[in-house]
Amino acid sequence: MAITEFNEALGRLTKDDVHCIARSLESETAGDEVDAWRATVQRAAAAQGIPLPDPDVTHVARAAAEVARGLVAADGVESEVSRLLVHWFPLVVRS
Repeated sequence: MAITEFNEALGRLTKDDVHCIARSLESETAGDEVDAWRATVQRAAAAQGIPLPDPDVTHVARAAAEVARGLVAADGVESEVSRLLVHWFPLVVRS
């Protein structure tokens, strides 16, 4: 998945996606682009009627930041980014 694809997909998060991804991330402990993607998750959540602040939205935004860092780093972290993207399955499948 390319950076632009992930960014576009974040904008299409549904309410169910946010909650599903947050549940999946509960078992995980893992610049400017990161802040923008966090804001994109928050905008998508608000557009889906999730009142902010919301712990699931925060959790998903932080996880999106981890993916963003990996996508920006690119070389040498493909395996790690692939593992992070496992949680984003509903979003990746639709893109």
